[in-house]
Amino acid sequence: CNSRLKTKEDHQPIEQKRKESMITKVKMPRLGENVNSVFIVELKCEPGQQINAGEILVSVETDKATVDVESPVAGKIVEFLVKIDEEVQPGMPYVIIETA
Repeated sequence: CNSRLKTKEDHQPIEQKRKESMITKVKMPRLGENVNSVFIVELKCEPGQQINAGEILVSVETDKATVDVESPVAGKIVEFLVKIDEEVQPGMPYVIIETA
């Protein structure tokens, strides 16, 4: 057993880290096996708005249906990188979100 009494020198001040926000560029997911692009139909949020993971960010149209696309992260919308009627491919960044 290796025990000893702790002295004042054993207690170093712990530096507290400030919570820093991160910028996340959210990419358009692949919405179907044969879906190579979608068209932005509606922006469901606006810059400056706080959102939760799972909230709908945009509605897009494929050649077969209109689909709501959810946010994978919680945070504040900084900027949409797309406009209504714009064609977007899977993997293309479409919104910037500031996460905590």
